[in-house]
Amino acid sequence: MHDCLMPPWRRVGVVSLLEMLDFSVQRWLAIGESLKALSNRLSPEHIAASISASAEDRNHVLKPLEQIAEACRELGLSFSEGRAMELIERWANVPTLPQTLDGTLVRNERSTYECFSDINYKKPHPSDQLVQDVEFLRSIIFQEMSGCKFFGLLPLEAGLYMKSSWIGPEVLEKFPSVEWEAAEAATCIALDRDTACVFHCMRVLEWGLASLAHALNVPPNTNPNWYQVLNACRRRIKEPANRAPEFRSNEQFYNTAAIQFDHFRLALRNHVAHAKEKYSHLEARSVMDHVGVFMRVLSTRLGEVPLPGVSLGPDEM
Repeated sequence: MHDCLMPPWRRVGVVSLLEMLDFSVQRWLAIGESLKALSNRLSPEHIAASISASAEDRNHVLKPLEQIAEACRELGLSFSEGRAMELIERWANVPTLPQTLDGTLVRNERSTYECFSDINYKKPHPSDQLVQDVEFLRSIIFQEMSGCKFFGLLPLEAGLYMKSSWIGPEVLEKFPSVEWEAAEAATCIALDRDTACVFHCMRVLEWGLASLAHALNVPPNTNPNWYQVLNACRRRIKEPANRAPEFRSNEQFYNTAAIQFDHFRLALRNHVAHAKEKYSHLEARSVMDHVGVFMRVLSTRLGEVPLPGVSLGPDEM
């Protein structure tokens, strides 16, 4: 499928209401107009005249069906498209009535079937069956259309979708690897996946905790958890002999950071990581704000270091 024909909602990212309407309304109208044309063609007076009597009559059926199939394909209604194509194939094989030398159709008062009873033609598709087929096609299209669900975002939420800017440019500069987690947190809050937002915010903090441990010369652990890392950080802070060279000028900063990480661990990280808590939209947005502020503070003196292994076991409380 070419990009120009791809439905906006099948592309990656958010699409506007205007884009959706601009693409879809024309296709919905095409389907509606084609169904109307078929319905008109299947009126009692046309059926009485046998709509399979001539090539022109057959084309009056095939053309709307082809338009319906094309619109369904562009809208991604594959089942409806398939049903329309079946009807097209069936009607393309319906024979027409023979003509005289002057082009006049051979007709009589008998039914189309009786007219061909002594001629070696395929049976034409019965008109009453076509009425049923078109009504069935209409119901399939409406049913498949009703199965397409769209998640609407107001401008505020749309501005967060897949955006990492909420965490601050200084954080993205000093901790470039948090960009994906920050974007996922923003996307979750935009889509009302609030607990998932809190989870991704805690993953953002993993990079900050690793940088704090590195600054305090805490040996990397291949399978650490926050409790172990923070205990090691507190020991370094209390033991002057083990402090990093720049510790004295940053003592208050390190103490405050370690305390704040412990607050995040006890209040949020343990609960969201081990399915102990669910969070509302307001709570998740508050967590985003606090994590953003804290990471911006960390970025004034710390920068990204490689993450050690991550423990999946429960933290000690």
